[in-house]
Amino acid sequence: MMAFSTNIFMIFLGLLGLRFAGQGLLSHISSTTISKFFDKMRGKALSITSLGYSTGEGFFPILMSFVIGYVGWRNSLILNSLIVAVILIPFLWFALSKVKNLNSETDNSVKNSNTSRSILFQDRNFYLIALNSIVLPFLVTGLFFYQSSLAEFKNWTIEWISFSFLGFAAGRTISSLLSGQLIDKFSALKLLPLYLLPFLIGLLSLLYFDHIYIAIAYLTLTGISVGFGSTIKTAVIAEIYGVKSLGGIRSVFATIMILGTALSPLLFGFLLDNGYSFLHIISGGIILVISVSLLSTQVAAKYKYAIESNS
Repeated sequence: MMAFSTNIFMIFLGLLGLRFAGQGLLSHISSTTISKFFDKMRGKALSITSLGYSTGEGFFPILMSFVIGYVGWRNSLILNSLIVAVILIPFLWFALSKVKNLNSETDNSVKNSNTSRSILFQDRNFYLIALNSIVLPFLVTGLFFYQSSLAEFKNWTIEWISFSFLGFAAGRTISSLLSGQLIDKFSALKLLPLYLLPFLIGLLSLLYFDHIYIAIAYLTLTGISVGFGSTIKTAVIAEIYGVKSLGGIRSVFATIMILGTALSPLLFGFLLDNGYSFLHIISGGIILVISVSLLSTQVAAKYKYAIESNS
């Protein structure tokens, strides 16, 4: 649809399909299936599968910039479509043809897997977990969306910011690998109040220092929190609400996250257009991250003994 678009309506449908079936649904299916199939090794399984996301973030922008330069953006989208049709879909059929049982090994969740979306909103801790789930994507999307303005504010070049994203990819990859082992050892709930700390340190360094190497440090620390968060948040949902209705429950959190990423560019743009600077935005982000981390300790404390007894 995007490759052959000739008007704004076709572009809208194309972007809707890419966001819904690509960024939203593919990652949702992957994390949900892994969480339901693995219990004792859930953390490691999620950390390994999340490497595909971080690898794509670091590799595909560079690859596609070359492809678009040679064949143009329309042909690059056609090439992407052919790869999905000829390679990805047949590979999935082949890989899943040998899987006979996709049922969960066991269910050691606190709520014994009977939680449904109908009673989810009656749980006070749902709102605390939802707030934790949205804060990092919200702030990161807003900062990334206005990275050129941020570079100008810090007297950095946009080329340097782009290069510094290698630190983001490296931080996310390393933390994705480590997160699985830590989850399996300590439980995701215990890590929930802690995974935002690297991002907090990154924001503090961004607030107080202007040296060009702070860009690498800030993005690397951000990548570490993103890598930990992508694994920890899915595992937390499975630990508390179980895996029976995991797809439906996780979709609620995914919807909240997507709404947050859609709203932050609007809010950041409004603030920047009305006389506020990144000094105010970063300061507000620091206060928000600290508040959410402290609130998350309540969720971890409430379910601490239940998780330990189940394990």
